[in-house]
Amino acid sequence: MADLTPFSESLRRETAREQAEADSSRFLDQLRPGQLSGVSALTAQHYFIYSALEAVAEERRTDTAVAPFLVPGLTRVPALQVDLEHLLGSDWRDRIRPRPTTITYCTRLAELDSGHTFIAHHYTRYLGDVVNGQLVKSQLERRHGLVGPGATFYDLSDLGPAEQFRTRYHALLDSAPWSSGEQQELIAEARLALAHTAAILDDLAQDLDSAGSGGPG
Repeated sequence: MADLTPFSESLRRETAREQAEADSSRFLDQLRPGQLSGVSALTAQHYFIYSALEAVAEERRTDTAVAPFLVPGLTRVPALQVDLEHLLGSDWRDRIRPRPTTITYCTRLAELDSGHTFIAHHYTRYLGDVVNGQLVKSQLERRHGLVGPGATFYDLSDLGPAEQFRTRYHALLDSAPWSSGEQQELIAEARLALAHTAAILDDLAQDLDSAGSGGPG
């Protein structure tokens, strides 16, 4: 009997362990109220990641299977630029550096050679960081007083309600013309993307541990 499970559901189930591991990095929970240096550090790494991701998106825009995912209002680099200027000042470009874990992730993004493996990263970043990140947005407001600039990365007003966007995204996954083999490659790549995410968050968390113990920050 054919498996009638929607691909979006299979993708969610088969990446659940890696998603849980990424979520288990309590980086944001470790930030003391008002400790914006840690927020700035995460925002900076997001800037490098999304710059690399959105460069690949432009290259893939003519791919008929990828193009429907590249919806107006989803691009995050402009928002991250606003946030970094608010958090670090007008010279923010001179003050940020990618972490080694971030460089490894960005290198992987540059190596992608197919539309479906690109969408694996698109899925984990935009649904994970942005849509599911609405909880992070509320935490940034509650614990760090960030509303608007500093947290515009999480502003989905151009996309409509987060849950509606998630539903539309899942429908795109379910209707994409990928073979079963390509779907399995997408799932494997999504697992890898989540492993990169967990590594970056753990890297940042270690910085917080060092700062808290009086070590180099």
